[in-house]
Amino acid sequence: KINDYNNIINILSYDVIIIIIFAIIIIISLLKYLNSKSMNIPRVKGGYPFFGQVFKMVSGSPWDTMTEWSRIYGSIYQFHLFGSDAVVVSDPELLRIILSTKLSIFKKDLQWTYKPFLVLLG
Repeated sequence: KINDYNNIINILSYDVIIIIIFAIIIIISLLKYLNSKSMNIPRVKGGYPFFGQVFKMVSGSPWDTMTEWSRIYGSIYQFHLFGSDAVVVSDPELLRIILSTKLSIFKKDLQWTYKPFLVLLG
């Protein structure tokens, strides 16, 4: 009987661990969702957890995909890609403000996204 109880405890332990993992995933997803809603920036619909819209981006030209999203969501929108959120700005005047006059306010990825523009902006 002791072995039966140990087996039951082991099975219940795995179930509890799985439930805790799912609860953590749900809580993190909910917090990310609520945080994205607070920014009032339209979010591209669809995508997969963690991967986001990566499959849509690689299924054709990423530029064409983002141009289409600009038509649907406007000149500012966000999408999820490999666990990170990206914000796209396609309005030239707003982009000029972000890249030149309000540098300290906006976080930029200097190693990947912003680097090609450093030569132009000085």
